[in-house]
Amino acid sequence: LREATRQAAARGRVILVGRGMRHLLDCSVDHLHVRLVAPFEWRAQRCSEITGAPLPEARSNCARRDKRRERFVHYFFGKDANSPSQFDVIFNTARVPIADAVQAVTGLVQREWPMSATTPTAKRLLTLTFPVGTLERDADAALAQRLGLRLANRTVLEHVARQLGLTLSQAEQIDEQPGWIFQRMFAS
Repeated sequence: LREATRQAAARGRVILVGRGMRHLLDCSVDHLHVRLVAPFEWRAQRCSEITGAPLPEARSNCARRDKRRERFVHYFFGKDANSPSQFDVIFNTARVPIADAVQAVTGLVQREWPMSATTPTAKRLLTLTFPVGTLERDADAALAQRLGLRLANRTVLEHVARQLGLTLSQAEQIDEQPGWIFQRMFAS
């Protein structure tokens, strides 16, 4: 996962989504780390609306995915990995419309953060972290298009799948589960 992340980041002008991307990269002034959050009930309601699942089922799905992602991040990156201090910008999408968050991030990127004339813009990188239900479907792709950046969410997962001899579908089924890489590599 680290190697796939580094390869995607090395090409620059990219958005890396989830999977602890913020923690897999060296600190660099060229990286902007964004986290989206929202209250659980709001996210469950959104998931219910998006998927058409009854609200109790959507709550259950959100809770299960939250727990799985929390275990993944804690296992690989420690208990403080999702601490607000780990991110440059945090938006609560229950209170800040995603369009406004996109506009704010676009402004940061287009203003060439940080304000330094010596920083090359060719290697810009944005990491985006969010629990299920905080982001509208395909909003990460819309953000990438608006910023003129490449979205590498699938690219990283495809690289990991190739390295482990899995299909993309198999990798998606076990994605973000603590220890799955080790289980696959050391199955014998």
